[in-house]
Amino acid sequence: MRNKLLVFIFLIGQNVLGQLSSKDFVIKQYTIDDGLPSNSIYSCALDSSGYLWFGTDNGLSRFDGKHFRNFNESHGLLDNMNLGVSNIKGNIVSLGFKGATILKNTSNHYIISKILLENKNDPKIKFFGEDLYFEKNGIIGLLDFKSQSVLRIKVSDTSSLKKYFKNDFKLFSRYNSQLNQKFSLGNYSIILVNANIEKTENVFLCKNNNVTDSLLFKNRLGFYLFEKSKRLLLVNSSRVSILGIVNDKLTIVKSIDLPGYNINSCLQIDENTYIMNTIDKGFFIFQKKQGLDSLAYAKYQDFSDWLNKHKQSRGVKCYESIGRDTFFVGTSNGVAQFDAKKRKIIEYFFHTRTYSLHVLNSKELYIGSISGLYLHDFFTKKAKKLDLGAASDSKINSITSDQDGSIWISAASKGVYVINKQNKVVLIYNEDKGLATNDIYKIQVDHKNRKWFSSNKGLQILDDNRFYRVDKHDGLLSNEVLDFELHGDTAWISTPIGKQSYVYQKPNTRINLPIYFNSYALNNITTDSLPSQLGPNDNKIEFNYIGIYYPNLDNIEYKYKLIKDGKETPWQTTREAKLIFEKLQAGDYELLIKAFHNNYPEVYSKVLSKKFYIKPYFYQTFWFYTLIITLIIGSIFYFFYRWNKGKLRSLIYQRELGKLKLEALKAEMNPHFIFNVLNTIKEAMMDGDFETSQNLLDRLAKIIRQALYNSKRDFLSLQEEIHFIEQYVELERARFNKNFEFIKKLNSNVLHYEVPTMLLQPFIENAIRHGKIGQLNYQGKLYFEVSETDKDLIIIHCCPR
Repeated sequence: MRNKLLVFIFLIGQNVLGQLSSKDFVIKQYTIDDGLPSNSIYSCALDSSGYLWFGTDNGLSRFDGKHFRNFNESHGLLDNMNLGVSNIKGNIVSLGFKGATILKNTSNHYIISKILLENKNDPKIKFFGEDLYFEKNGIIGLLDFKSQSVLRIKVSDTSSLKKYFKNDFKLFSRYNSQLNQKFSLGNYSIILVNANIEKTENVFLCKNNNVTDSLLFKNRLGFYLFEKSKRLLLVNSSRVSILGIVNDKLTIVKSIDLPGYNINSCLQIDENTYIMNTIDKGFFIFQKKQGLDSLAYAKYQDFSDWLNKHKQSRGVKCYESIGRDTFFVGTSNGVAQFDAKKRKIIEYFFHTRTYSLHVLNSKELYIGSISGLYLHDFFTKKAKKLDLGAASDSKINSITSDQDGSIWISAASKGVYVINKQNKVVLIYNEDKGLATNDIYKIQVDHKNRKWFSSNKGLQILDDNRFYRVDKHDGLLSNEVLDFELHGDTAWISTPIGKQSYVYQKPNTRINLPIYFNSYALNNITTDSLPSQLGPNDNKIEFNYIGIYYPNLDNIEYKYKLIKDGKETPWQTTREAKLIFEKLQAGDYELLIKAFHNNYPEVYSKVLSKKFYIKPYFYQTFWFYTLIITLIIGSIFYFFYRWNKGKLRSLIYQRELGKLKLEALKAEMNPHFIFNVLNTIKEAMMDGDFETSQNLLDRLAKIIRQALYNSKRDFLSLQEEIHFIEQYVELERARFNKNFEFIKKLNSNVLHYEVPTMLLQPFIENAIRHGKIGQLNYQGKLYFEVSETDKDLIIIHCCPR
């Protein structure tokens, strides 16, 4: 259970003690409502980038002057309890019960490394200059950043202590190594020792590693702060003091008694800007205009009556009762069993920081510690750790049981775990399953077996497997519910602003939430109505609507989806009462919107629909595409038509040209042939061989008749052309007295092919004439061969021998 203490701000003002002038200060308070993870701040630091870091009991928070960025165990921290934060060698170091967490900023991404304590029962780590250490049983533990390990040194080992702390080892040995803080300024260093150790000095001034002066302050020192004017500010539970350094001596410049107040830590940003952190009221940023030689303070709200007398001690974290007279009290150091009749502690056990307790059936005690959940058996006097999976080593904030005997556990930053009678996890509730936050402070079960959860985001009630949320919008004084007690359907709630009661009533019937379109805007021009058909340039549309629910308008949210051409899209959620769509493409649209209350599922509206059609540009229409396609196809056909026509014209031209050449060849060859035959007849007649002359004339007449007949045709079959060649060859043989032999080799498969008229005769004539086969002294031979290849080609071979 958190302690609620008095909060004050000390203000540094004018030169007269106790005076306070608002014109000398600019003050701004930040709390959990502004984004802090908790109002309980233990320390703060300034990093090299100018960010402020706050260590709270609910995680680490980074502040840029406007926004908070929070870190907890789910982001990699060792512990949500951050007892100290410091900027060491460019690293932000956060100290907790389990060890140190180191964060280093790289392009706004924080790399986290960890240094674990070997023994979780070691006391908390402390800063000492740029060193981190802890002490237990005469052993100094030093945390090494490079190796990320813990080096342990005996207090008596002065050589090792001197190596790491130079001459400061004398103070370690003298005060049983209880050094608290160290701060350096030029040749000076200030070392603070935990107060009231043997009632001797606890603030030491050192110069060149030698102690030059010391002072004694009562009670534990809270924090320190240097100014450029060599001023040291010390605060404890009862006094604020300003120390100065004069002639190697510590001098108290000013002091003021502050009975009952408690500021946890302080940080100086510059000469005029300070951060003051409180136990339960967040932190204050204020600036001063005068020097730090006077003090004044202002008392703020007093809520010391929040907790009853059993919870006023800072060491008491929780309690649980058995009957009227036996109490179990969870403290910073373990569990105490207290007998109310005898008014004394009868047993002290567990010896680990305890945050929550729950007794089941008067036989077993569930203990929520800094490092997980334990089950203590009253008979064996032993405690065993229970397995909670990912939350096994987490801080346990709250434990309770329901009417079915299940145990409900709240684990820091991990949500709520439910275990059965066999202590096995059966359910886990987190933000993905309805919780407003994973950091639940307290769980209680009411008389109807409903579960109540408190957090920094209000109250939540789990009723019939549905979560109902209550926050500031429903009338709570603050979203941070520090504590609550149930009496029937009424919860008595404690917040940082005060106490109040809340009566839960489940909304059993649906509440119809009206929803309307208020206005529209086309291309930034407002209109009361939206046409069903829009032009192609009307592609920026704004819809303004409202879901009306006067009891709580702030908690109304909307779900919407824009359907185009009948294609479904997922629902999206927004808190804004307007939607803007830009660069919409042509098509049929339907906008669906519905309103609902984000805390009460029974409060919702019907689906509001708006249909509209955006016309396409002319070049996006069907007829335009059809026209383009028709033109393209027509162009292609026209191109091929022109190409085929040109090709055909070229072929006709080539054919006519060939025909003319052939005619010219025939006109040239036919007379030449006739003249040769007539010359042969003439020679025969001159020789008196009239029979041969007559035979030649007959043959010549047949050939001329056949040639005249063939000349009327452009093409003859190969068989007809060969028949003409045979008549011609016989005529030539007759001329040469059959002095050569005509040898033919024909392929009958090709005789039907057509060839140009008089194509072969010139070749045969040239073979006979130039080969002189008829004038040889021996029998000559004329070979004529017609064959066919695989590629449908005819080969005609004519060769004289």
